[in-house]
Parts: sequence; C-alpha cells; structure tokens
Amino acid sequence: MTFEYTEESQVKIVEEKLSSLGYPIDTDPNSILKKARSYVSCAVGIIS
Repeated sequence: MTFEYTEESQVKIVEEKLSSLGYPIDTDPNSILKKARSYVSCAVGIIS
C-alpha cells in the first residue's frame, strides 16, 4: 500500500492503525494474534 502525506506524524498514525487491524509493516514481526486479526478483518470485508 502507498499513500501520500505531508507530515511524518501521519505515517506513524497510519502504521499504528494498520497494525491494529492486523497488517503490520513488512519489517515488523507478525505475531499469531496479528495474523488472526488480519484474517478476521479480511473475512469481514469479504462478507460486507
């Protein structure tokens, strides 16, 4: 995913939001909990 930003603080906000949804940055560790959250988030998106 890519996005445009004007302030560096916006990057951190997006990273934190994506991580909370189960989509960590490529270089971050992806725990079992985050993987599960990712699958649930994806499934909800498919159902909607």
